[in-house]
Amino acid sequence: MSQIVQITADKDAFINDVCMTQVTSSRYVRLYSIDEDFRTINGTVPVKRIICELLDIEPDTGVVTGYSLPCVIGIRNEVFGITTETPSLEGQVLTLDNIDMCTLEYYDNE
Repeated sequence: MSQIVQITADKDAFINDVCMTQVTSSRYVRLYSIDEDFRTINGTVPVKRIICELLDIEPDTGVVTGYSLPCVIGIRNEVFGITTETPSLEGQVLTLDNIDMCTLEYYDNE
């Protein structure tokens, strides 16, 4: 039977740009915030986003396997999704500026 695990994350949940939430006994959702300006020949390029990952940790060996998750508001797959009640946010990349207006959902199908 499948369950939805809602992940509550706001700016204060990030420590050193990382927020980890355990969603099952051996699975974690890791959020990594990037807020950097990169220099190019023509100036700087700002990168502001949150990368979402699913980490599977093998209980017997401790081996970690990571998977990329959707990080665009309004997009979901069979494992993870980001929803909002603010229609103007749909289609935007998740950032620290908009995470408070979003609900992150892990779909536990185990």
